Amino acid sequence: MQQIMEKATSQPNLNVSVVGADGKPLQASDICVFPQGQTENEVVCAGMFTSEYGFSLKPATYDIKITNAVTKEDSWLKNVEIKASGLIQKTITFAEGTLKVMIVNANGESVQASDICVYPQGQKENEVKCAGTFASEAEFKLSPGVYDVKASTYDNTGEKWSNNVEIKASQIVTQKITL
Repeated sequence: MQQIMEKATSQPNLNVSVVGADGKPLQASDICVFPQGQTENEVVCAGMFTSEYGFSLKPATYDIKITNAVTKEDSWLKNVEIKASGLIQKTITFAEGTLKVMIVNANGESVQASDICVYPQGQKENEVKCAGTFASEAEFKLSPGVYDVKASTYDNTGEKWSNNVEIKASQIVTQKITL
């Protein structure tokens, strides 16, 4: 009971904020605090799909892992020193962009694909994102980088690739694939 009361009445001494490249709040799926130099056995983890969270930690040095709720990308804040008094404010910026994929036929009309998948550039497996919805459009939030996009035909008789699609932070890229 005493531990519960201490936890309930303790003031946060670490506040972690998560923002996008535009500076607006961005959801993290997890904000986890680890002893310095460790990547397992977290001290505490807030998995609350929030853009800001306050922690009450013992004085020590910690590493903090933040996971982007949309892209599943991890980012680390290393060597965060918590002292006996005072509030430490840390902000992590995720710089994601948007890829809009449109599937069209030779006449430029929308057609359905059985799935639309995004892969790291030059890779044909380990998709980053996939929309298998028999759709003619898909939208993906992605970390900045270069990707290859595959659209499979509705009847699964073939596939088309759009290679070297560059995604930049806070930008929207539209890619048309003709099936």
